[in-house]
This record gives sequence, C-alpha cells and structure tokens, in this order.
Amino acid sequence: MKVKKLFIYGYGKWVDAQFDFSDNLHIIYGENEAGKSTLLSFIHSILFGFPSKISSELRYEPKIGSQYGGKIIIEDQRYGLVEIERIKGKGSGEVSVLFSDGSVGSDDKLSEILYGMNKDWYNSIFSLDLEGLRNVHKFNRAKLERYFLSAGTLGTERYLEEADKLNKDATKLFKPTGRVPEINKKLMVLKKKQTNVNRAKESFKTYNTLKKDLNINEEKLSSIELTIEEFKNEKKQKDEIKKYWNQLNELEKLRYEVEKTSVTFLPKDGLYQLQHYNKELATIQKSLNESQTKLEEYQQVFSISKELRFYQKNNDDIKSMLENSDFIREKISDYQHLMKENEKAKSSLYHEQLKHGFPLTIQLPIVFAEDEMELIERKNQEIQNLKSLREKYIKEQNHSEYKKEQLLKEIDELEMKLHPPEKYNKAEFYYENDQNKNTGRSVKMYAPMTFWVAIIGLSMLMILLLIFSNNKATALVSLIALAGISFKHYKDRKFIKNKQKETDWTYEEFIHQKEWRKNWQEKLAELDNVEREILSLNASLEKNLTDKETILKKWNIFLEKKQIPNSFRPIDLLEGTLFEKINQYATELNNLEAEIEKVKNRLDEWVREMQVFEEFVNLSEEYSLIFKDIQQLIEKAKNEKNQKKENIAKIDSIKYDLNRLVKTQRHLLNEKMMFLKKYEVSNEEEMKLKYKSIEDYQRKKDRMAMIQEQVKHIDETVDLIKQHSNYQTSEQLEENIKQLNEKIRSSVEEVVELRNDNARKKVEIDQLEKDGTLTALMQDLASEQAEIQELVDAWVKRKLAAALIEKTLSFAKKDRTPQTIEDASIYFSYLTMNKYRSVHIEEDRVNVLNKEGQFFGANELSRGTAEQLYISLRLAFIKNIEDKMMLPILIDEGFVNFDSERNDRMWDLLQEFSVTHQILFFTFNRPYEERLSSAQITML
Repeated sequence: MKVKKLFIYGYGKWVDAQFDFSDNLHIIYGENEAGKSTLLSFIHSILFGFPSKISSELRYEPKIGSQYGGKIIIEDQRYGLVEIERIKGKGSGEVSVLFSDGSVGSDDKLSEILYGMNKDWYNSIFSLDLEGLRNVHKFNRAKLERYFLSAGTLGTERYLEEADKLNKDATKLFKPTGRVPEINKKLMVLKKKQTNVNRAKESFKTYNTLKKDLNINEEKLSSIELTIEEFKNEKKQKDEIKKYWNQLNELEKLRYEVEKTSVTFLPKDGLYQLQHYNKELATIQKSLNESQTKLEEYQQVFSISKELRFYQKNNDDIKSMLENSDFIREKISDYQHLMKENEKAKSSLYHEQLKHGFPLTIQLPIVFAEDEMELIERKNQEIQNLKSLREKYIKEQNHSEYKKEQLLKEIDELEMKLHPPEKYNKAEFYYENDQNKNTGRSVKMYAPMTFWVAIIGLSMLMILLLIFSNNKATALVSLIALAGISFKHYKDRKFIKNKQKETDWTYEEFIHQKEWRKNWQEKLAELDNVEREILSLNASLEKNLTDKETILKKWNIFLEKKQIPNSFRPIDLLEGTLFEKINQYATELNNLEAEIEKVKNRLDEWVREMQVFEEFVNLSEEYSLIFKDIQQLIEKAKNEKNQKKENIAKIDSIKYDLNRLVKTQRHLLNEKMMFLKKYEVSNEEEMKLKYKSIEDYQRKKDRMAMIQEQVKHIDETVDLIKQHSNYQTSEQLEENIKQLNEKIRSSVEEVVELRNDNARKKVEIDQLEKDGTLTALMQDLASEQAEIQELVDAWVKRKLAAALIEKTLSFAKKDRTPQTIEDASIYFSYLTMNKYRSVHIEEDRVNVLNKEGQFFGANELSRGTAEQLYISLRLAFIKNIEDKMMLPILIDEGFVNFDSERNDRMWDLLQEFSVTHQILFFTFNRPYEERLSSAQITML
C-alpha cells in the first residue's frame, strides 16, 4: 500500500490543502511549526480514526469554520486506487472507502486494507520517531515472536487479545512472589488465622472497659473537632482579609472619592465633534495660507527675478554645462555606487573580524613569518600528540575498568560458593593438621573393592609360594607383611570415617572449598594489580591535561601578541582559509577606496568649474545635491520666462478662492462657539478637563468593581468588605489571627492526644476481638481455606485456557525470528561501519557483539548507536513480513543523533529499502534535498 495524495479539508493549521507523494522515498521538509507533526497526525487520523476528546493526543480541530477531516488516495496491489475519507462524526469519525470499481465501504473495508491493524500496532512497526528509538532496551525475544504471531495469524487478533486477557486475569489472582493478587493476600490471611487458632483467650472485662472509654473519647473528639473547624473557618476569613488588605484599603478610598465627585453629563462623541471642527478649520486655514502665498508669488512676477537675470547673463556657460550634464550625472552615479560598495566591503570585513573575535584595530592583511609558521606547526604537533596519548590512556583505562568489573563478578561468584572461615578452619584442622602432623596417617584412600581384591590375590600368591617354594621363610614373612598392610588400611579407613563424623564436610567437599579459596585469593591479588593500573592511568591522564594546559597557555600568549582570538587553535591557522577571506576583503576595500579617490578628484574639478553658480547653489554639499540645485535653478529660470503671460489670470482666480475660504472659516468658527456654549464651557481646554474628570470617575468605578470581584468570598454569605471595617490597622488583624492560631494549635494537640489514646485502645480491642473462641476461629479458618480453593480453581482454568489459545495459534505462523535477527545484524553492522558484528535477542534483553568479540546490552550503547540498533530491528522485521503486509513507513526526524558518516549510510539503506516500500520522511534538515529529485520533496 502506498499513499499517493492527501486532501485536507480542515486539520490543525492546514485548511483546503493538497499534497502529492512519490512511490518510493519522499521527504516532507519544514522548519519548526511548519506543520510536519500536524501532517503526520492527519495520516494517522484518516487511517485509524480521530483521537477522542478525553485522549492525551491532540485532535487538531481547525480554528476557523472549515470541515474537520479530509481524505487520502492510496494505491494497493490488492484493490488498486482507493479513496479513504474521514470527517467529523461519532466516536473516531465518519469514514467512507471508495474503490476504483465504484463500490463503497466503511470501517470493515478499511480494516481489510490495513490488514486488521490498529493505530498502536502500526506505530510499533511502521512508524519511527525519537521516543521509540530511545526504548530499544525494552525489546526482547518474546516481544519479537509476539509481533510475528500477530502478523502470521491475521484475522485472529481477538483470540490473542482473549489469551492476553486470561493471562492478565490469572496474574491478578496469583503471582509466585506477589503480595497484591487476591490468592497471595488470602494465603497471608490464612497463615495469620492458623496462628490465632492456638491463642484464643477470654478477656471480656478488659474489652468492655476499653469500649466504654473509647466512646467517651470519641464524643470529646467530635466536640473538639467541631470547635477546630469553626476556628479554621474564622481564621480563613481573616486570612483572606489579610491577603486583600491593600485592595480593601484602596476600595474604601475609591468609594470615598467617587461619592464626593460631581459629574456633569457630556455626549460620548463630544471630543470627536470638537476635533472634527478643529480639523476642518485647520484645513481651511492651510488652504488660505497656500492661496495667499501663491497670490504674493504671482504679484512679484511682474518684476524679473535675479535667477532669470543670472540665466540671461550666463546663457553660454549654462549651455556648456548642460552639454556636459550626462557625463557628470554618470560620474555622480558611479561615485554613489562606489561609496555603497565601499560601505558593504567595510561591513563584510568588520563582520568577518567580529564574527571570529578579531579586534577592528588588527593590522591587515594578516601574514605570518617563517619562524611563526614553524612555531604554529610545532604547537599543533604537540597538541595532536597529547590528544593521541590521552585517547590511548582512556582506552587502556576502559579496558582496565572492564577487567576490574569481570574480576569483581568472579570474586562475587566465588564468595557465594565459600563457606564461613570458622567452618573451613575446623575442616582444615581435621583433614590436614590432625591427620598429617599428629598421626602421620595418609588421607589418600583407595576404593574398598579394588584394595581387597588386590590383597586376596596377593595372599593366594603367598600361600602358593609357601606351599611349593623352597624358601618358605621368605614367603611366610611376605604373608605376614601383607596381613600388616591390610590391618593398617582397615584402621586408617576407620579413623577417617570417625573424623568425618566429627565435621559437616566430606573430604571431597573440603578439597573443593580449598581450591575455591585459593582461586578467590588469587583473584583478589589480581584485582589489586588492576586497581593499581587504574590509579596509574588516572595519574597519566591528569599529567596529560596539565601538559595540554601548559601548551595552550604559551599558545594564548602568541595569539595575544598577534591580536588573534584565543579560540583559534594551531590547526585553524595552518589551514589559513579564514585569513584568506579576511585578506581578500581588505584587498577589495583598498581597491575600492583607490577608485573612489579617482572619481572624487574628477567631481571636485567639476565643482571648481561651477563656481559661477556659487551665489545660488551651496557648492559644499554632496555632488548629487549640487547637480540637482543647478538643474532646478536653470529650470526655474526657464519656467519664469514662459509664465509671464499667464500670471494676471491666475491672480484673479486666487483672489476669488480667498474670499470663499474666508466665508467658510467664519461659518465654522460660529458653529464651534455654539457647540461649546451648549455644554457650558468657554473653551476647548475646559471641555477636555471635564471629559478627563468623567474618565477618572469611570476608571475609579471600574477599579472598585474589579477589587470587589477579587475579594468576593467563596461563601457569598461572608462579606469581607464589611469585616475589614472592623479593623483599624493590619497589626490589629495580625494579632487576632495569631490568637486564633494559638487556639487551633491547642485544640489540635488535644485532638492528637485523644486520637493516640483511641488508637491504643482500638489496638487492644482489635486484639481481643481477634482472639475470640477456639471454635469460632476454627470455623473461620475452614471458611478461608474453601475460598482459597475456589480462587485456585479459577486461576488454573485461566492459565490453561490462555496456554491452549497461544499453542493453537503458534501452529499458524512461520518461524521468522532467526531470519529477522540475521537481517538486523547485517543492517546494524553496515550502519556502524562493521564496528558491531551481530545482534542477539535474549529472553529479556537485546545484546550486540562487537568486532573484538565483546557483548554489550542495548542500554550500554550510546544514544546514537542504540537508535541505529532499533532502526535495524524495525527494518528487518518489516522485510520479513512483507509477504503478509505492505504499508508505508513513516519517519519523524529519526536520525538527529547520528554522526555524518552513519547518517549517510542510513540514507543509503533507506534508499535501497524504498525500492519495495514507500517511506515518508518528515524532517527540518535541508541537506537531504541534494540527494533526491524535486518530485520526491515537499516543502512546507
């Protein structure tokens, strides 16, 4: 199944939006808050339903009046093109499925398209995000096999759910090591009741006395608690008065000021009307001033201005200047352009200097002498050597720490086997000191049967020699010696058996303990050597750090001398890229300043030629302003020459306009005075003061209402404002609260004392009640045993039923676990550049094997490597169920913790995987754009 198009009617920030996706790998790029998460949630919501209103997930309902929901067009090998639409409705929304043949379906058809998956199952397999990547340590073999069981028995999920429910119900009844399950609780109760059967006693007199005292205490306690509640309510009211003391004071002050304020009625738009009159009068006055100015100008037209006389007198020079004007305009433009470029170059140079911390006073360009370069290279080599040495020390330190950890584990295992020293010393005394030193008897024993067979054989041989041999004396002595050896062996065995009875150990157990103790002492000695190695490495690391600080201190002195920021390292200066850029900016700036100087000299020469205009033009201004003023002077003289004939008609027209404006002005002034008189004010200032007084009055009333709302008590029958008037000062209120606190404290102490006494009495009463009679306790015990048997029967039924369901379904699935683990190992090895060779999934954890043959748990890996392991497992699982289901893979910014090289490998793996699976990748990382065509990228 592949997602082809999205049509969003209304979902979060997206309204009437459409998106197209390619069939393989497709990137959805956007900055923060661009809508990536909203788009991802939309796909989940259309396929699996909108989140409920009580769910912790966001529903992304549109803020404006658009329809909630949208549709997705998918392409599926089984159904072809399918249109899935979901809009707001009951539950998770109203869904419709339109197939390419025109048939229509609803939730059941959508479930078939999605292989019966729900949202949680889809997210656990086909959706990858940072939160899921961090939980790889929770993955185990049981979870992987359960995934395969679900994927291999599609359509039977309800049976798996029933099996889970049965197991869960059984766990609620009993856990081998639990305390909370019902059977566990019953067993503990049964044990207590069994103990109480033998301790039944009669204590009726003490019981009745205790009950009577308890009732008296309870009555006292109720009375005191009622008094405490009254004190607390009174204190709560006074605390609120204290809390709002400043507001209540302000409220009294405002109420006094409002009551003494006299307010005159004025229209709401009075100031607006007054402003309108002033605006109209100002407009008319402006028109009058303009017309008067024009009239004066035209009246002076009859006399020739000095500008026109200058124009007529210097006509030849002006013509020459106009002929050269295009060239001068071009030079001025060049000058302005060069000045802008000069400012840009300065800005770029200063920005580059400040960006890298260079002072603006540094001598440019930056160059280094030969001996300085040698110094830089030497310092760089020293720093690199220290870095390599430190890495070597850290590696050795990690190895020693690992070795120490292994030794500690081995020592712990040996200590678990060793018996106490007293017991060992006793056995040692019996089996070594006593036998070898005191009696001289050997503890070495032969098998009884073998020894006696040999003795009998030798005896027969001696007898034959005695009968048939000529040397009968020798044979007789040998027979007697053999009898002595047999007797000694018999005595030794009897001695050792007697000694073994005196100790708890057999001789073989003693030998094992002796070997284990010897191994334990050797491991302790080896541990001491490893700890000395670690201390030595720590000292070397500290010395390495001190040497580095010494080198950097000398290096910073060199940088300070050259005015270079101390953030630079020798390698930065050796590469020289930054200095080339700064030097380039400095050279460009020098070239621009030279060119500016050349153009400026030519324009200064032109200004000297324009000395004839000095009377009318300020020749000390900018070149462009000088040029403009000369042009305007010439233009003005020309216009004056052409306008002589039109002046008389224009003067008459201006006088007519002046008379009309004066009449209008008088009429408006009269209306304004009538308006002010109507509201009994003599001028505008007085009217504004009245409006300000009304605003102050209303502001105080609003403030009073706000304070009254703030100090309004939860219990509306309590008037804090009225109670506040009972206190002259806050100190008086504080003293009253203090007295209430003392009363409450005293009452609480009395309550605590009564409750403690009641608790003691109740414990005694409960003990007496629990003791009861022997007959009653025996009946209670039998009843409890019957209840436990019923619960045990229920637990057995549930466990058997769940086991039968899972066993039956297991026959329907193919065992894909080994192939999945193998594929995950291939992917993980590739992503980690062969640093890790294989993945091993145990019953309760995931382990990885590195190229040195060491195993690590998923929780021991770095965050980036653990995330790569998680992705490898996910992709391997998806590959091994592709014959059962094919759904799009959604990745939400999953690789932010990868370094660049592993990120490139991850990208290559995704591109290879996208040949058979559609992958939608949501990211804010733009470099991915360079890897794909424009059709594979959606920019938000």
